[in-house]
Amino acid sequence: MKIELIIIFLLASSLSYSQVLESKWVNIADTDTHKIYVDTTSLKNVSNNITVIYMEYFPVSYKINGVDVIYLKTQTLFDVAAGRGTIIGRLYYDKQMKLITDNNLRSLLPSEIISIVIDSNKVMKKVYEYCLDRLGVTPAKVKEKAARLFTGEKVLPPIEPFESDTQEVLEEKPKEVLSSIKENKISKFIYEADGKYVIQVSAWRSKTKAESVASNLNRNGHNAFVLKVDIPGKGTWYRVRIGNFESVQAAEDYIRKNPDIF
Repeated sequence: MKIELIIIFLLASSLSYSQVLESKWVNIADTDTHKIYVDTTSLKNVSNNITVIYMEYFPVSYKINGVDVIYLKTQTLFDVAAGRGTIIGRLYYDKQMKLITDNNLRSLLPSEIISIVIDSNKVMKKVYEYCLDRLGVTPAKVKEKAARLFTGEKVLPPIEPFESDTQEVLEEKPKEVLSSIKENKISKFIYEADGKYVIQVSAWRSKTKAESVASNLNRNGHNAFVLKVDIPGKGTWYRVRIGNFESVQAAEDYIRKNPDIF
């Protein structure tokens, strides 16, 4: 049900055959069996996560679970740093560009959204390469920035804290009051307490803001939570964290695989 709602929200309206030829649809590749079009108006790059809608056109009907499909419309999210693509939703159309709602096709919908290595799927790879070129994104630079972030090298100028709703400067290590639990700072983003390790994503003066950030991380599959701390001379802060991890190595590996959490 959840996946179906995502797809309905994503691609709700039907299209006429002529719409495939509209200027927003660009033919980026032809194969022996079909053509691939990209909706250029759907291209977005947010923190090196690219979203795009593309269409596969099969001149000769393509049977899926016994149903003739002429157009297959897909929305995908590309994680440039990780080199992975996630199919968010798909719609199937007949030769009149009418949406197919056959129950046989519903059985193809994944029970959960999963990601795959981009290079493992030829169509996804072609779409990804077009997106990079169109948006001027260089994967090597993105991965370098993610690596610098992980090692603690400053990528952006430090953010100065204000009394209003602002983020704490993570480079500082003020004395902390965390109930009765003593905590050790292992690295720029990793903390240890009672043999468990957590990743600190950010810290906020506003509880509402911190909870919003944590909720967004949880929606993206991360085990995030908010920790309230009272810091002498700085007041109350709400820290957004991900955890717990059994070792420093596990936390470090998690950051490498998910640089977009910051």
